[in-house]
Amino acid sequence: MAQYLEGKGYKKVAIYGYADFGKLAYNELKDSNIEVSYVIDRNVKNIQAPIEIVEPKDINKQVDAIIVTAFRDFENIACIIKAQIETDVLALDDVILKM
Repeated sequence: MAQYLEGKGYKKVAIYGYADFGKLAYNELKDSNIEVSYVIDRNVKNIQAPIEIVEPKDINKQVDAIIVTAFRDFENIACIIKAQIETDVLALDDVILKM
């Protein structure tokens, strides 16, 4: 995944959703040349993570892209993100298919 993102010119990303697929994406990227700046999740209070977690309403740190790990409702999530920050929004399943 890191190689694909690097090839697209991404250096710094955030991950939307820290359930199973979000954790897998984080673990895949954490020791790579891609910096995971933070994780976005609606369930901030109930999540323990080795990285900063913010709620969707608090997205404000600039990244090259946000990887959405929630397969359902991608379009709605992308609209929420784009209303707050100007960045590329990528669906995890699309990234995986293009690798």
